[in-house]
Amino acid sequence: MIAKAKAISHGINDIRYITGESHNKKHPEKIYRVLDNMMPSELDAMGVWNSMQFTLSRFRPVKNSVIRIELSPSPKHTKDFTIEDWQKL
Repeated sequence: MIAKAKAISHGINDIRYITGESHNKKHPEKIYRVLDNMMPSELDAMGVWNSMQFTLSRFRPVKNSVIRIELSPSPKHTKDFTIEDWQKL
């Protein structure tokens, strides 16, 4: 499995891409939100961003407030995965 994490400065654009709202995404229908970590699952990209900004406003300014985490397990290990399996990952 490959995993990487990085603090990014273009948070709202990345959230739009992840949620499939970006015009640059080729197949938004292949996107599955697996885990929202105590946030309502029906939020769109702007709702997620506003929620994050509201939380961050209570603390001192943070330069790169979004951390992008990518997990890439091999297809042979995940071919029979359910949503619950992905959430446990």
